[in-house]
Amino acid sequence: MIHLLSGFNQDLYIDHQSVDEKSLLALIEEFVVTRQFTISVLNGFSDSHLEFIGTSSGAPLSARAAAFIIIGHANWHLNKIRELYF
Repeated sequence: MIHLLSGFNQDLYIDHQSVDEKSLLALIEEFVVTRQFTISVLNGFSDSHLEFIGTSSGAPLSARAAAFIIIGHANWHLNKIRELYF
């Protein structure tokens, strides 16, 4: 079975989130909950799960690579927050 993970336009996604109306505490809570969920899911993967290769935006992608991308993406957001607000 081939699994596909298509890309998406994050600008269209965020345009409908009303981020400007959320408090800093609410944004932090969302980030923490999402991060905890992601870690929980990744911790449940076995080595064989991480070796699975699917397709993302037309290119092969292993579950292990996707995990590293997710971690790197979260770190990018944290660095951006530090850069802009601290």
